[in-house]
Amino acid sequence: MHLCTALAGPLRALAVGALSLSFTGTTLAQGVVSFGSGLPTSVTEGQGPVSLTLELDAAVTSDLLVPVLVSGSALEGVDFQRSVTDVLIPAGDVQASFVLEALSDGLYEGDELVQLDLQAPSGGSLGAVTQHVLTVVDSDPQ
Repeated sequence: MHLCTALAGPLRALAVGALSLSFTGTTLAQGVVSFGSGLPTSVTEGQGPVSLTLELDAAVTSDLLVPVLVSGSALEGVDFQRSVTDVLIPAGDVQASFVLEALSDGLYEGDELVQLDLQAPSGGSLGAVTQHVLTVVDSDPQ
């Protein structure tokens, strides 16, 4: 006796005993996202932005929004700014980039760190490389 039976091709309905459930709508994106390889490991104050790339294992059928959390000794808005807080990878694409720029603050503080951590996207999952650390190189004299 089967308690659970798929009623249609790719799981669109499910029967459990006398209970039936049906599913409608489009397939969710199921991309596996990681930081790309060869990313910069430092950025100097006031020397222009660096581009950071996220990569998927395969193209997805719907947009994937990947939250990126920041921590570390460098302060966002004081020591650096980034173009987005969540990176959008459009349907059909396998990568997307965002920009981070070290700000010249006029104070000698020594080098500081920015730790970037990918958070699980809705409809996707995290791959092997979910953290990247950048050194903000201080350009101010002591």
